[in-house]
Amino acid sequence: MKKILFLIFLILIIFTSFGFPGKLSVLDELTNPAMIEINGNELYVLDDVEVYVYSLQDYGFLRKFGKKGEGPGELLPQPDLPITMQVHKKYVLLNSLNKMIYFSKTGEMIKEKKIPFLTFQIIPFGKNYAASKFTRNSQGGSQVSVLLFNDEFKEIKKLYETELLNDFRKRKVVFPLFDTFIQCSSDQLFVVDQQSDFEIQRFDLEGNRLTPIKHSYQKIKVTETFKKKSWEWLQLQPVFKTLPDAFKQMLYFPDYLPDIRNFLVKDKKIYAQTYKIKEKLSQFFIMDLNGSMPKTAFLPGADKERLRPNPAVTYAFKDNKYYYLVENFDEEEWELHMVTY
Repeated sequence: MKKILFLIFLILIIFTSFGFPGKLSVLDELTNPAMIEINGNELYVLDDVEVYVYSLQDYGFLRKFGKKGEGPGELLPQPDLPITMQVHKKYVLLNSLNKMIYFSKTGEMIKEKKIPFLTFQIIPFGKNYAASKFTRNSQGGSQVSVLLFNDEFKEIKKLYETELLNDFRKRKVVFPLFDTFIQCSSDQLFVVDQQSDFEIQRFDLEGNRLTPIKHSYQKIKVTETFKKKSWEWLQLQPVFKTLPDAFKQMLYFPDYLPDIRNFLVKDKKIYAQTYKIKEKLSQFFIMDLNGSMPKTAFLPGADKERLRPNPAVTYAFKDNKYYYLVENFDEEEWELHMVTY
C-alpha cells in the first residue's frame, strides 16, 4: 500500500513539474470573454463591457461590474474597436472608443474621462498617459503614433510613429492586422511594432528612448494552409460578414507573419508570444525588463485570432503558472485551465 501511495505521489510531482494541464473550474457567468488579468488572488475577466471577478483560491464567482450605454459610468463598444481592460493595484480601468472609466476593485465608479482623439490603446504611465493614436492622411494612408499626454490629454511628446500597411488608396487591407502595441511597467514604456523584426522599443517616464530589446528570430512564412484557415475563420466572424464585398476584395496576406504576435508586461517580466506553433502549443519568450535571460515556453490556449486593432488575450501569468480560458463547445461553457511552465 505504501508503494502505491508513493507511486501516485511521484506521478503527481512529475505532472506538476512538466506542466500537466488541468481544468480548474467552469466559469458559468461568461458568454464571450475577450481579456483576462490576474491581480493578487483574484481573476478579472472582461466579457463585452462587464468585468467578472473570481477567486484564485477556490475559483468561485465574487462580483461583476460595468454597464453598456452612453450615460455616466457606461461604455458603448464598437464592432471594430472593442472595450479594453487594465487591472492595476488600486483600480480597474475600462475604456471604449471615446471614454475611459476608473472603477474601484470592488466595482464602484471612481471617475470617467472623455478621450478627445481616436486611440487603439491608452494606459496610465507615471503621472501621464501613453497612447497609440490613429490618424489618416488625405492620400488614403494611415499612421499610428505612440505619444505621451498629460492628465488633460495635451500632447507632451511623440515617441514613435509607423505607417500602417492598410492603404485604402491602393485598395489594400492586410490580414492578420499589423498593429503597434504598448505595455508598461512602473517606470518603462514598451512598444512593439509588428512590422519590425523581433524588437521591443523602450522609453522612460519622460519619454527618453532606452536601449531596445532585440532577439534573432526565424520568420514564419505565410502558407496556403494559413490562408485557407484564415479565410474560413474570417467568414464566421459577425463583423466580417457585415462588410461589403468591395472591402473583402481588398484583403491580402503578407509574405511573412509578424515576429511578435502579442506581448504582456507583468510582475517585472515580459511575455512575448510568437506565431510559432508546436503540437498546438504557442511559443512564448519570457524575459526580464531589459530583455535578458530569455526563456522559451510552449503553452496552450493562445492560438486564437482576434479581429481587432487593440490587444486582447485570454491568458495570464502568475508565479510560474499560466492560466487560460478554454471554450467547451459541447457544453457551451467556458473553463479556466492552468499549467505550470
